[in-house]
Amino acid sequence: MKQMSLVGCARIIVEKMVKLSKDESVAIITDYNYPREISNAIFECSLASGSESAIILTSPPTGGFISGDIPKIAKATADSADVIFACTSTSFPIPVRTDLVKKGKKFILMHHLSKDLFLRTVPIDLDLLQRRAEKLVKILPKTDEVHMTSLGSSDIKFSLKDCKIGLIYDGICNPGEFDAVPSGVVDALPVPDTGNGILVIDGSLSGYGLIRTPMRITVKDGKLIKIEGGPEANWLDKAMKKSLSEGDENANHWAEFLIGLNPNANLTRQGSLLEDERQLCGINIGWGRDTHFGGKFESKFHGDGHLIDATVTLDGIKYIDNGKPTKELFG
Repeated sequence: MKQMSLVGCARIIVEKMVKLSKDESVAIITDYNYPREISNAIFECSLASGSESAIILTSPPTGGFISGDIPKIAKATADSADVIFACTSTSFPIPVRTDLVKKGKKFILMHHLSKDLFLRTVPIDLDLLQRRAEKLVKILPKTDEVHMTSLGSSDIKFSLKDCKIGLIYDGICNPGEFDAVPSGVVDALPVPDTGNGILVIDGSLSGYGLIRTPMRITVKDGKLIKIEGGPEANWLDKAMKKSLSEGDENANHWAEFLIGLNPNANLTRQGSLLEDERQLCGINIGWGRDTHFGGKFESKFHGDGHLIDATVTLDGIKYIDNGKPTKELFG
């Protein structure tokens, strides 16, 4: 089947995700290291909708996603627009995004994209994605006990009863909301103090990349208390212990349990967490700070890791089996 063009993909985002009207103005924030063809395609489709649109080409955001910033001229342009597309080569800072969303903007996060990832993961059935996300959003907070195992020997139990749903990237973006490209994520915050067992991270690791030696993490009462493995484990253990020693008591808090829903995202085995975590029924776990997606645990530390071929049972019913959806999950 012929691959959709960049403009065709951009049209899906502009017309279906954002539902851009001619009365809304658009700001596209990009930088010189980002694929220009993607930001230009978004610009072309925004103009075609009749919207007043502007591209701001600037230096990449600096300071990291937790406490970073963007240049003043880019911030001023975003402030004056109704819809913002963040097309940046580095992580777009959470404080800037949060401020814009609170002001009622539609915000589409498109950082770290390659043309290949854009072309593969945008042309999906958004109606189906939204139905699947909606089902998970209903199921997860009703779950007293989650039992998760994986190909890499993960074996852990925890609760999601009345949990907060943190991120929902379901291809819908209304005023005062944000979504992301690729879409396809539902992220739940495990009930504090309930996680006990072993997590084995064997896919990709944020801030590091591809994991070559599986990383074995012992979780006790919702805290990551031991990290074992190779260089990747040593790297994370050192960083986490440094934060803890500096008084950051939530650095080892188990912050998130994320399920991927994009049927065109692949397990890259190249360290691309952006794509790995969108993989259909892929599982990511996160630790440290969770306030940036609605939680209550503040920290200067946050990280994510991907589990390959997980099996997830919710209150005794298997919904994901070795990385594949069961009929109970999607029918």
